[in-house]
Amino acid sequence: MKLTEFLSLAETIRSLQIPITGISLPQEEWNELVADVRTGHPPLFKQIYGDPTSLKLKGLHVELRRSDEFSLENYLLAQIRWSDKTFGPGPRTEGILRHIGKEVHEVRASPTDLEEWIDIVILALDGAWRAGYSPPEIMQALLHKQQVNRDREYPPPGPQDQPIEHIRRDLE
Repeated sequence: MKLTEFLSLAETIRSLQIPITGISLPQEEWNELVADVRTGHPPLFKQIYGDPTSLKLKGLHVELRRSDEFSLENYLLAQIRWSDKTFGPGPRTEGILRHIGKEVHEVRASPTDLEEWIDIVILALDGAWRAGYSPPEIMQALLHKQQVNRDREYPPPGPQDQPIEHIRRDLE
C-alpha cells in the first residue's frame, strides 16, 4: 500500500466516522489527531492525497486507541505529520541528501555521538515517506532489505576505514 493509499484510507475512515481499530498513538499524537478531525480534513491528507471518496469500505471496523508503547509505525506517522508541517510538502530529495551529507561529516567528527547517527536515520526515513511510501511499506522494506543483506555473502573483514560490500554475483 502506497503512502497515498494509506493516508487516503485513513481520511476516508475519518470522513465516514467509522471507529478505528488497531492504531495506537502516544498522547501527544492522539491530541493532534483529535484536533485535526474536529477541524475537518487534516491538511496533510488533503494537500498530498486529495479526495479519498473513491475508496470503498464495506464492513470495516477499526478502533482508535491511545498507547504510550513504542511502535515504529506510530513513530513514522507522527514524524510524517511533524515533518510535513515543519518543512512543507514535496519530495525535498536534494535537500534531504545534502542534509545527510552534513550529518555524515558530524559523525566523522564525533563517531560515538548517538544523536548524530540518529539524525541520519531520521533523514532517511523522511526521504522514504516523501518518495511516496507509507509507514507499513517503509517497515516492510526495512525488514526485507535487512534479510537480503543477511542472505548475501561477504568477504572477510578488511581495514576499518574501508567499506565491506557483499560479493557481487552475475545476477546482481
